[in-house]
Amino acid sequence: MQRRNPALWLMTDTEHGLDPPYNWDVARPRKKSSAGPRFARGIAALVVVCGLGWAFRDPLLRMGGRLLFPYPFRADIEREAAAANVDPLLVVAVMREESGFSPRARSRVGAIGLMQLMPHTASWIAHRLKDPLGNSVPLDAPNGALYDPRTNIHLGVRYLAYLERHFKGDTVRALAAYNGGEGNVARWHSLAEAYPETRSYVERGLRAYAVYRWLYGPSPGPTVPPVSNWGP
Repeated sequence: MQRRNPALWLMTDTEHGLDPPYNWDVARPRKKSSAGPRFARGIAALVVVCGLGWAFRDPLLRMGGRLLFPYPFRADIEREAAAANVDPLLVVAVMREESGFSPRARSRVGAIGLMQLMPHTASWIAHRLKDPLGNSVPLDAPNGALYDPRTNIHLGVRYLAYLERHFKGDTVRALAAYNGGEGNVARWHSLAEAYPETRSYVERGLRAYAVYRWLYGPSPGPTVPPVSNWGP
């Protein structure tokens, strides 16, 4: 039996409709999940370490957690997150799940860089921001803008912030849309209807987000999981 993140147990299926999806986002190609038993064991061990670190206020234990959950590109993430009004710890959690902090990462379906942006999505965001990048050379060129960490973070954070606003602060839906496509989330009545890879991605993303808030939040310690009115 598959274990589910406790955050998902809080959800109720009370809302079944969203605004019609934009034409530019019919469906984002799915990426194959790399989660496995080794990953699950690592997460479980880290949760124990972080919990002990909080319980005993031991900075050495929290330091160990930070080695497993680092916070690279912190200045860029926090600058862009502040400008877009999104939690930087959500951004770094998404980045960890998407690329493992590799600026040169490219998925088999063409998602690029730290935030694993599809070129058409990045171009849409750039045009939406009236950013000159929208008229630049192809973003997915071998040395294109999406491989530049600052550019990728800039556009990726704005896209994540857009999804958070579009889904009225529902982080579960925003994560599902980041992975599975905004149009698909608009059609799914609950997370149970999502692609299996998307369900796994949301659970991993929520776990990573919780750990980052434990380790780097203003008051390290257990935090209340995101509340969603989307069905489990």
